[in-house]
Amino acid sequence: MNIHLEPEFYDATYKQHSYVNTISTIEGFETDKITEQTYDDLNNDIKMNSKYSLCNLKNNLKCAEMNNEVKNQQTVFNANLDAKNKAYIDLNRCKTKITSCTLLYNDINRKTNEFNNIYERINELDNNLNLCTIKKSDCKKIKKSISEVQRQIAKFEKELKELKERASQNRC
Repeated sequence: MNIHLEPEFYDATYKQHSYVNTISTIEGFETDKITEQTYDDLNNDIKMNSKYSLCNLKNNLKCAEMNNEVKNQQTVFNANLDAKNKAYIDLNRCKTKITSCTLLYNDINRKTNEFNNIYERINELDNNLNLCTIKKSDCKKIKKSISEVQRQIAKFEKELKELKERASQNRC
């Protein structure tokens, strides 16, 4: 093997015992231009690497900002979703209450109409009793009808009282 082709060798004759780097001379190549070109390429690579590193750092910072913003927006979204769901529950509760109150109102009106009908019947029976010039058996039938109507009134009063209590419990 030729010594002049080795990339480096130890020069034993040098007093400080250091390595001497030599680039072998090849016919047709000028090593100074190759070395200069290599240094220029290395210099350009270092510049590009530092630009890349700076760009990478900026991108990482921007990504961190965006991740924080996404987390903030997700928090806001979740809060809005909770508020929406609470409002939806409140709306349904209100609709249910309105329906319940409407039903109670209709029941109270129906009972009131039944009372009016009973009242008219009692007045009619009372008029018949006052004009009781008819047979005694007819009077007994009328009295029996009156006592039956009075039982119905007691029943309706109890039902009406329960409806009013339910209405007050539902705050109608």
